[in-house]
Amino acid sequence: LSLFNDKNIFTKTEKIGRCSISLKDLSVETTHNLWLPLKDAESGEVHVLVTVTATENPVSKMQNMTYHYDKVGHLILNVLEAGGLEPKLFGKRRPFVVLELVNQRIQTRPSKGLEWGAAFDFCVTDIHTELEVTVLDDDDKQFLGKVKIPLTHIQSGVRRWYSLKDKSLRKKAKGEDPRILLEINISFNFMKAALKMFLPKERKYQGKREDKLKMSTINLHISRIREVQARLTPPEKIIQEVNNILSWKNPATTGGLLYILLVGIWYLELWMVPVLLMGPFVFHLTRPGTKNRAVDSISRQGTEEDAEEESKVMDAAALHQKAFIMQEYLGCIAHALESFENVFNFSDPIVSWLALFLLFLLAMILFVVPFRLILIMLIVRLFSKSLYNPLPTSKLYNFMSRVQDKQQLMDYIDLPR
Repeated sequence: LSLFNDKNIFTKTEKIGRCSISLKDLSVETTHNLWLPLKDAESGEVHVLVTVTATENPVSKMQNMTYHYDKVGHLILNVLEAGGLEPKLFGKRRPFVVLELVNQRIQTRPSKGLEWGAAFDFCVTDIHTELEVTVLDDDDKQFLGKVKIPLTHIQSGVRRWYSLKDKSLRKKAKGEDPRILLEINISFNFMKAALKMFLPKERKYQGKREDKLKMSTINLHISRIREVQARLTPPEKIIQEVNNILSWKNPATTGGLLYILLVGIWYLELWMVPVLLMGPFVFHLTRPGTKNRAVDSISRQGTEEDAEEESKVMDAAALHQKAFIMQEYLGCIAHALESFENVFNFSDPIVSWLALFLLFLLAMILFVVPFRLILIMLIVRLFSKSLYNPLPTSKLYNFMSRVQDKQQLMDYIDLPR
């Protein structure tokens, strides 16, 4: 491998350094995360991900897997067969399947009969990730379908057909009910997986991102925010109700609320706060049809193609930059609002149950340990550590990064056959 600087019209291509990899020393059907020192350079390393895949006899490597310090479990995937793929105009398809789990990437050998019967093993370092299965044609690398499967939604040991979707993951791929038959076995340590939720999420390495302003993306993010706001009580109505109470327009209501507040404040203890926060969890658990309503709400959201067929790019560079930043902020706000809502509605059962358990545990601690002692411990801890904790490394941020928003949940919905 040779490393060069960026080529432009003013400077010539300059070689920075090189490195080499001995492929025979690498085990097959597994992704190796390597830091390679640069040769012909004073210093420096190159971070690469290398996979020797599509071998003759792919088998499970569970017995030969090396220990991974970050491992919380393992996943065995059997790729069996596919059906209903888009036919080729001339000749027959020779499809192959690409399997991705964050930065682990493996693929099968091409098949003429749409059958593979290949088994692969993945190291699971975070249970809140997605397994991506993409079917491509070997001759022209034509896209034939894709499916995203969150690890928390997998029924271990169950053999089932998954509908293949198009690149937007909202509609079926071309063909006659395109689908793929998979058998997935997953096992993980729940305690390790729960603790991992408070560590930074692994970033997936991808190709160069196209920083292109899309009005359809802006419209989609705005509609996502409006949909969440529609389910909340309007601020104007809340202010009006507060004014009505404070002005004693209804003496019985105002008097009763005043009595409840006085009694509540008199008997209120700090441990009751997390108990009150457990209310939304109990509401969604006892409310019939909660899961169906969540799926219907997710299905109602559109895609960028529905919002606008063609992307509109602004001409002025300054306006483009400002609008692009606005687009990204809108996406972050929509993601934060939907993720916060999905913590309570059991869209991801593991996240909701863990949050419910932590609130219960916090209530027990605050009930047993005096608040003053806890406050002293927190102050000592604050002054004994760094005074500034960046957001990406905060525990709450790491926890919320595992909560899926509705756009991500739409990627996982199985299309009707």
